[in-house]
Amino acid sequence: MKNKNFTYLIGAILLLLGTSVSVSAQNFGTGTGWGNIGFSMPLVVDDDFQDYEFHYSWDNPDHGNSQHLLDEASGEIILGYIELTNTFNFPNSSANCIFDFYQCAFAPNFQTAYAYKNALENTANVSDGFVEISRSDSVYYERYGGVAPTVRGYFTIDLRQLATLEGIQYTHSSTGGTKRGFVLEYSKDDGTTWDTLRYQPGNTYSESYSLSDLFTYDTIYNDYNCDPSSYGMVWEDPIYEYDTGVMLRFLESSGQTVRIHDFKAYGELPSSAVLNRTSSDLILSIVDNKVSFKESANVQVYNLSGSLVRSNMNVRSISLNNFSKGIYLINAEAKGKVCSQKIVIR
Repeated sequence: MKNKNFTYLIGAILLLLGTSVSVSAQNFGTGTGWGNIGFSMPLVVDDDFQDYEFHYSWDNPDHGNSQHLLDEASGEIILGYIELTNTFNFPNSSANCIFDFYQCAFAPNFQTAYAYKNALENTANVSDGFVEISRSDSVYYERYGGVAPTVRGYFTIDLRQLATLEGIQYTHSSTGGTKRGFVLEYSKDDGTTWDTLRYQPGNTYSESYSLSDLFTYDTIYNDYNCDPSSYGMVWEDPIYEYDTGVMLRFLESSGQTVRIHDFKAYGELPSSAVLNRTSSDLILSIVDNKVSFKESANVQVYNLSGSLVRSNMNVRSISLNNFSKGIYLINAEAKGKVCSQKIVIR
């Protein structure tokens, strides 16, 4: 918050001095971009939503809003959204991922709205095809006799069966207009409660923020303006969740629809034998890459490929400060007690 206020203060001072200034050069960019974080884990989900059956009530992507379409001649209402659940396995694994679409429309071959309208290409890395999430709309509800959406639609991604979720990449666009954002939420308690991972409002971009990751929960305010959303925007967020399963949920923001064109997830599959260990309260604390135990223990440390990288006998603590950046699994045993714990080295 201090950084954002400082930016505003500098801007105000320069304006008083007669100097023009923009809040941030990234206001008119196309999102965070991909590749800045440098995920090290495998790509376990990669979907451009081009394999879904077309279900859209308009004939071009410059309209929509996932609303129903009234055929004036026949009086027939053409449904603009559906509910759909898609369950699929992660690569080379029996564990699965679940996409749950509530009040969503699908246009597998459509470009972004303005790319279609102006005969141009989407923003780089934004695929043709999308899932569109409906918004609540009382006007359509009254006009179409109570069949338009009156609650927010959503797109939920269930990644709880991953052993580790390192991070995600995704793209979004809007329905014909610009400055339209989205909300990305996460849940670590099986969908009982939801918190915000990224908030990108359409017109009030000074309020936009994200978490640095789910490991630190630090909030980062940003100046990303969704002004080019009609051509598509590209986003990347770290997660670093290595203990509790995560669910994600896309929603509209500020009463605007949102279209998700791509979704990628990087993580660890639950296939390594070293993960199948029972847990206990043997570990006392993990502070600054130092792991302390409640009593002397035999300790093994494995990397993500399952290779043993360290082994110590009868110790009360170990330091991992000399380890390379990444995620490791610590197995400890003491007097019949067994403990397994993952740790992130940054």
